[in-house]
Amino acid sequence: MEFSGLHGPQTHSRYLAAIGIWAHRVDSNAASASLAGTELSIFAIETPFEVVDMDDNLNFDLILGFDVLKQFSFKFDHQDKEFEMVVKP
Repeated sequence: MEFSGLHGPQTHSRYLAAIGIWAHRVDSNAASASLAGTELSIFAIETPFEVVDMDDNLNFDLILGFDVLKQFSFKFDHQDKEFEMVVKP
């Protein structure tokens, strides 16, 4: 796949991949949303997604596109600088 970036057009390999995200499961009904004592589990997205191999990029591990992001809802607390990604029911 060829696409343009900061360094001009480059060719990269692309693959279909299953995506899973490790996350702490937090009980939204609990009085405290602390991660202490929460279990670490994986959320696997059922649909495989097309991914592009960016070689050895030191600036990021991966970029999530809207096709992946729309699987979740997000909350960001600007004051406390906390980010939360919630699996849509």
